[in-house]
Amino acid sequence: MPRQYRPVSFDWGTTVQALVGNGRMTVTLLHNGNMNHLFWPTVGFPQHIREAFAGILCGAEADHDFSWLNEKPWVQHQEYIPNTNILTTVYTNDELQISVVGRDFVYPTADVLVRLFTLRNDSTEDLSPYTT
Repeated sequence: MPRQYRPVSFDWGTTVQALVGNGRMTVTLLHNGNMNHLFWPTVGFPQHIREAFAGILCGAEADHDFSWLNEKPWVQHQEYIPNTNILTTVYTNDELQISVVGRDFVYPTADVLVRLFTLRNDSTEDLSPYTT
């Protein structure tokens, strides 16, 4: 039976859920996908980010609607891609019938944080009129 991977959970008395890093740059992320801290050039160095989170602008040109991905009605699910230090956070919004897949990692050989977000259409409606 294949090994089941679960989100990493740390009991540091904080809400930190996951870490990504390369030994020089370390990033802590919360269970809802918020980036909580970024330490560089070492973990002992003062943090460069206190908190950062993502949002999405939805709707036609005349009636844009902005939504933070860490707030309701978005539901978040996190897990590492097996055998990697890449954290995937899936943000699902049943009302809008869309999902956003976020992938966070630090490049192994350079001190570069990568936050990649992909929009997924969970409905049958064509979203192309809303994209540029």
